[in-house]
Amino acid sequence: MLLRRKRIGVGLFLGIVSLSAFRTLEPGPPASYPLALDFSTDFSSLAPLDAMVLRYNVFISGEAHNVAGNEQRHFKLFAYLHRRAGVRYYVKEGSYTYAYFVDCYVQTGQAQWLDSAATSLREPIGSDLAPATKREFALWRHLRELNQTAPADQKIRVVAIDTEPYWTGSLLHDLVARYPQVPGTLQPIIQQLQALRSQHPLNGMQLHRLDKQRIKPILASAWEQVQAHKAEARAWLGDDYRHLEVLVNNPAAFHRSDGELAENFGRLRAELPPGNYFLQYGRLHAQINKSTLTGPWLAESLRQGNWVMSFIPYYQNCLAAWNN
Repeated sequence: MLLRRKRIGVGLFLGIVSLSAFRTLEPGPPASYPLALDFSTDFSSLAPLDAMVLRYNVFISGEAHNVAGNEQRHFKLFAYLHRRAGVRYYVKEGSYTYAYFVDCYVQTGQAQWLDSAATSLREPIGSDLAPATKREFALWRHLRELNQTAPADQKIRVVAIDTEPYWTGSLLHDLVARYPQVPGTLQPIIQQLQALRSQHPLNGMQLHRLDKQRIKPILASAWEQVQAHKAEARAWLGDDYRHLEVLVNNPAAFHRSDGELAENFGRLRAELPPGNYFLQYGRLHAQINKSTLTGPWLAESLRQGNWVMSFIPYYQNCLAAWNN
């Protein structure tokens, strides 16, 4: 089933693929509706989806990276699904630490957390941010505004299931600052992890190969220690234990595949309160019934145990984000 949305001027077509059946809602060619790309909560252009989205619990919004308009489209879809389909969790592709600090901002509204998020990307803070990052920070600010008026049982969380492409230890430093009573059995490994740093440039979405060689055995040893003292670690960090576990035991950090991302998604769901999920990922990851050389794409992998709806964008005459 394919519906199409067109935003005149930007030239963005939005294909919405139903995963339960490959047929149109009505006979004839796909319907076309205007989709206003802005940060408003006017969802009239998405009204044709009102009944359909109630059948799903996972939504994936694909994108071509660094294209102007992505942030408004993601916000519009997320805000609509938050209101209409019980979506609480915004899953951001990319650095786990970055998403952690963005979530701190969305919960508190304190600008210092966006500074920490920028630093985790090795970017300067303030007005010197890269244009694409400025655009994304606008998305987080509007998400914060939305969260301020959300009922207590519908509060928004920004989460991640992805790799740590550049190890800084900043997330762990923040956990220790918030929970200073580190169990004695874990103090040596926590101190070692806090001192750990990447020594080489980013390599796309993964650690540089030389950092992988050096860091992998350290994290393996850390995971053994955490497993051996799991009860103490959980008592120490409470609900935030999940961050420590992903930091030291994230297979996607060393061999990023969609199957491993799907496994991380399952681990995340097991740790968080009930709620539906919105994933922001590159449009290849949002494909249904298609596979990579290593297995199904993320959307297809998540169909095991979930009802998944994928939003695939079609771009026309769009500007690169760094030119605006």
